Amino acid sequence: CTSSDALRALEYALDKGAAISSNSWGGPGDSAAMAAALKTISAKGHLFVAAAGNEGTNVDKTPSYPCGYESDGLLCVASTASPDSLSSFSNYGAKRVHVAAPGSNIYSTFTSGTYRYLSGTS
Repeated sequence: CTSSDALRALEYALDKGAAISSNSWGGPGDSAAMAAALKTISAKGHLFVAAAGNEGTNVDKTPSYPCGYESDGLLCVASTASPDSLSSFSNYGAKRVHVAAPGSNIYSTFTSGTYRYLSGTS
């Protein structure tokens, strides 16, 4: 997913009246256009929920985007494992990661009508 793809998807969601978007993408690169878009949608009351990332790093020190952006409308989600501990792969950060949810060994839909246990912050 490129930042231009993400911006087009976000624009589409906003055009359709979405108050919340769920974003399961990210990485080390930032974009001035995405940072500006997050500030704009935040001012409009849109909540941009983003996966914290799966590198096991402190994103307060080494930003991963979109969680690396500064925006009041941005909610970054880490992954937990049983019994309610941070998943070993999950990114974390006291400033940039806001909540955590179960994300280790989740029985999930998969291709061709099958199911598998998967892990991740999205």
